[in-house]
Amino acid sequence: MQTTVTGKNQITIPAELARRHSIEPGARLDWQETGREGELRVRILPGPRETLRTVREIGQRYAAKAPDSARILAELREQDDPLPQEKDGRTRRRRRA
Repeated sequence: MQTTVTGKNQITIPAELARRHSIEPGARLDWQETGREGELRVRILPGPRETLRTVREIGQRYAAKAPDSARILAELREQDDPLPQEKDGRTRRRRRA
């Protein structure tokens, strides 16, 4: 497929390629020289939605493996500063800050 460079050094991506590679308006492309005469490499950079989706997936993967943070924090706080006991043996609750 061939395209023409405009006077402002802009090109139009052929519709078939844009559809096949999900290139939408606002997409960012990374242009690199290959070292070969007359040859460039273009890479489609992930957009904000794709980046957010990837970050969410990674977070969910690690969250499933992570220990219960609230429980661990409560245990550490208890070790540092045990809750005072009432006369009847019940634990007095902390006031929330």
